[in-house]
Amino acid sequence: MFHTIQQQLKILLLITFGGPDQLRLLKYLLVDNQYNRIARPVQNDSDPLPVTINLALQNIIEYDERNEAIVISGWMTIMWNDYSLRWKPEEFGNIQTLRIPSKQIWTPDILLYNSADENFDITMKINAVVQHNGDIQYVPPVLFKSICPFNIAAFPFVNIKKRCHSYLPCFLINCMTIFGFLLSPDSGEKLTLHITTLLTVVMFSLLLAEILPPSSNAIPIITAYFICVMIISAVSVVASILILSLHFRNSKNHTMSLWVRKYICNYLAWLLLMKRPDYDLSWRGIRRQWASSKQESNNVNKSIDNRHSKILPEPSLNNTFELLSTNVINVDKRSLEFLERQRSDPLLEFSVLPTTEIHNSRHHQNTSNDLYTCDMEMTRSELRVIISQLAILINYFRQKEKDDDNSQDWQFVAMVIDRLCLVIFAAIMLLFTVFTFLKI
Repeated sequence: MFHTIQQQLKILLLITFGGPDQLRLLKYLLVDNQYNRIARPVQNDSDPLPVTINLALQNIIEYDERNEAIVISGWMTIMWNDYSLRWKPEEFGNIQTLRIPSKQIWTPDILLYNSADENFDITMKINAVVQHNGDIQYVPPVLFKSICPFNIAAFPFVNIKKRCHSYLPCFLINCMTIFGFLLSPDSGEKLTLHITTLLTVVMFSLLLAEILPPSSNAIPIITAYFICVMIISAVSVVASILILSLHFRNSKNHTMSLWVRKYICNYLAWLLLMKRPDYDLSWRGIRRQWASSKQESNNVNKSIDNRHSKILPEPSLNNTFELLSTNVINVDKRSLEFLERQRSDPLLEFSVLPTTEIHNSRHHQNTSNDLYTCDMEMTRSELRVIISQLAILINYFRQKEKDDDNSQDWQFVAMVIDRLCLVIFAAIMLLFTVFTFLKI
């Protein structure tokens, strides 16, 4: 048993360190034959040396999108025939194959010319397997780091797996731009939302520029998408400024023209399916309204009311003053006629006053008549003041109501423009998004 173990150890040592036949064979091939690892192994210098190369890719380790470089690992199988490394197996212990370090024999010059690595030698130095007939098989592991220009128009879809998450933030930002048109101008945050959205798009564009190649012959689709979103955001800021300007207009600083009232407040509002309380924005109502307004060509700047309730004509100040003055004068006349009847009819005087006081009563009546006339004059003066003040108040409230109606008209114009921008921008975003995903 001990002898068997000893024989097994001898076999392992022979396999590990090589036997005398292998050492003798190496000496024969490399020393005795004066082998030159620099010379091309052919018998005639004009003969070609066939070299077979096979490459088995194992893994894509890294893909540098900005520098357009790719790192790939794999195995390279190189086979050729070296006539200087031939022997007869029966002369060297029947050795059929021999492993020789690749640094001691001739190997083909295989370099990756589009390499992005500082070291162009991509192969690792390992042993080559040499057959007794001179056939050599060299299988070194390789690590490629090569320049890999790609069609940047399809960025970031340069791999088999599409990365749709690169477009998702931009799509959400675009949706926020559109939803900003649903925000009321009275909230005070409409313009702030659009400006914030524009700054967000600019920030994402800067982040995208860091991962894109600095120079390329094509424009990436994702870059074109970001440019479109940036343009939409910038135009939305301008549209918000216009909408806010229209929303806060009034009759003191702006007069609404006829075409704005006709085509925006009526026809465009009808086209956008908008409704307004106490206004008939149906097609028949609009046609009926503007058909009747043609008969009033001299009042084109006058506010046209669509409300169903009828408004009474405004009484003038002079008519009101004359009406009240006439009533006061009639009161004065009735009072004076009564006093005249008292002076002309003695029976009335005796029926009212005793006989002993006739003279005093007549004197008192004359004095009362003068005082009454003076009081009536004062009353008429006070009535004039009251009437003038009432007229001022009436005119103030009528003008205020007119200004409020005008302001509401401008606010409705702003709402119509806001809805129009919402429809246009949503259509542009939808079409461009569909076109982008169909392109990639």
